[in-house]
Amino acid sequence: MNIPLNIPEKHAEEAKQAGAIYDPDVQIWYAPSVEIFQKLSRWAYDGYSAILLTPLIMTAKRKCWKCQADTTVVCPVAEKFLLPDEETEYSWELCEYFTSFSDVTKISPKLLKTIQEHFPSYKWGTSSVVPDGYYANHCTHCGAIQGDFYLHSEPDSPFFAHTPEETSQVTLVPVEAAYSPMILGGDSMGDSDDLVQQYAVRK
Repeated sequence: MNIPLNIPEKHAEEAKQAGAIYDPDVQIWYAPSVEIFQKLSRWAYDGYSAILLTPLIMTAKRKCWKCQADTTVVCPVAEKFLLPDEETEYSWELCEYFTSFSDVTKISPKLLKTIQEHFPSYKWGTSSVVPDGYYANHCTHCGAIQGDFYLHSEPDSPFFAHTPEETSQVTLVPVEAAYSPMILGGDSMGDSDDLVQQYAVRK
């Protein structure tokens, strides 16, 4: 997956010599591999907490807390991604395990567009718990926000399964993207994620 880079014009030749490639069609610099990205990571885009190398959309059904109707809920996930190395400046750690992202406050425009084309109820929302807002699911019937805490962290949550049977109700949809999308949000790791990776339905 090509990883976008934010390279100033004055450093273009230096970055090119280190392996960066310029795409004139979309006017973007990128690293064609993780190895080259690590050499150029000082030019990673600011304001993101993860770079998704294998982006997917996870979908499930749940009953709306307000109207009790069945509604579709989604979240971005990845099986391979990069996280900033907190101990080393301009360094990113390659992670190769399944993770879901919640409390998302920033997301690459093309990934957001892809999600919303299929699931328009995933949009910016606020609540009494998170007054500043984040990208959240909304009931497709009554419009009530479906808080991420209740989707990812509570027992019987659609994205916090404890058995293969529960996980089989989850669907993973691959995302086709020319460039690795980026995201700002919380990432997960645990037994539930392992179950999803193993037993979820894949499109």
